[in-house]
Amino acid sequence: MTPELWRQIHVVFEHALQCPPEERRQYIDRTCAQDAALAAEMADLLAHDGLASAEGFLDKACPVHIPPRPSAGGVAPLVGCRVGRYEVERHIAAEGMGDVYLAVCVDDYRQTVALKAIRGTPDDGELRERFRTERQVLALNHPNIARLSDGSTTEGGVLYFAMEYIDGQPLNRFC
Repeated sequence: MTPELWRQIHVVFEHALQCPPEERRQYIDRTCAQDAALAAEMADLLAHDGLASAEGFLDKACPVHIPPRPSAGGVAPLVGCRVGRYEVERHIAAEGMGDVYLAVCVDDYRQTVALKAIRGTPDDGELRERFRTERQVLALNHPNIARLSDGSTTEGGVLYFAMEYIDGQPLNRFC
């Protein structure tokens, strides 16, 4: 998807959301009459928005207790350790449910990856399920999502996944 198409989709979708729900489809039909690709994207977005609204997706608070991050002055717990096929070199970020590390695959070939490990106890089923869901989302093949390369559980029960390492600034700082 080109940046121009994304901007167009964004504008049309935001305008569609301003319409009463029963008039959105007609707005999309009028606005996208000459662009079948745009019409298809809009129909898909509206369908998913409707599902998310029906499920109350954004209405619910996260019921999962997420353990605190490592102390600011402390070393992140996996730095210097081997996790699966990876040697963890340094801590990159603490976010969401886990910590992200720069790691290198040392089996068969050398590849630098971003390795995310869940923070918390191995018996926290709800947290583990949310982490697995995040890992599954990363398994999608999309040009704007870092590629998942591996995922497993350590002998100590820590869930992790390895994904394409993209050297750059954090998205929240970029935006």
